[in-house]
Amino acid sequence: MTTAERVMEKAEELVRAHVGDEEALAQILECCGAKRVSLVVARHHFLERLEENPKDADATRAAEILTLALDRGTWSLTEEIEQGS
Repeated sequence: MTTAERVMEKAEELVRAHVGDEEALAQILECCGAKRVSLVVARHHFLERLEENPKDADATRAAEILTLALDRGTWSLTEEIEQGS
């Protein structure tokens, strides 16, 4: 199983358990092991599901969690530092 697949499973699990943003964010970031590409792939999966069924509440929530993770991961800090130099 790839890291992206593990992230997808974890996101589904968190959505079903109604985990709050901060806890979901922490678990997703731990699950991805700082692999940004895995988060991008997983998020894309849920966005494709939303294209097929825009009313898919689980896919909407999973995409939100993964977007938060992409926005707050350590790579964001690195990108900001590089842009500021």
